[in-house]
Amino acid sequence: MVALLAAAAVYVGAAIANFTRLHPLEYIAVNALAGGIRGAYGKFELDYWAAAATEALRHLEKQVDEEAPDLFARNPPSVVVCIRYREYLAGIMTRRPWKIEEDAAKADFVIETERSRCAQPGYTLIDKVTRADRAFAWTWKRKSFHGW
Repeated sequence: MVALLAAAAVYVGAAIANFTRLHPLEYIAVNALAGGIRGAYGKFELDYWAAAATEALRHLEKQVDEEAPDLFARNPPSVVVCIRYREYLAGIMTRRPWKIEEDAAKADFVIETERSRCAQPGYTLIDKVTRADRAFAWTWKRKSFHGW
């Protein structure tokens, strides 16, 4: 009985540690029989809620606040979040007054998700949201954007 309780405690502790490491994308956890995240990446849609896009947007907002704190007061930049057929919903994800764009070729910033890639030539990669050494979202900045 003691061995069973010890094994259960180790299992629960490992699961909690894994979810903490993956936060806020806990649901991308994949069991070891499927190869874990590394083995399942590219074979299964792991970020099916596209939560990494929100994480990428938070990183971008923080970076804009640090690099150009008055940017939103001067001239809010445009952003497109590549979530197939739902780009127009990006406005509910924002904490700043972004201009929400649906055409990636016109946006100052593009956030791509694992299954929805839409960045165009002329953009520079500035950030990635990763878990278990796998990228789930990418943030691109238009090369001609001079907001900061």
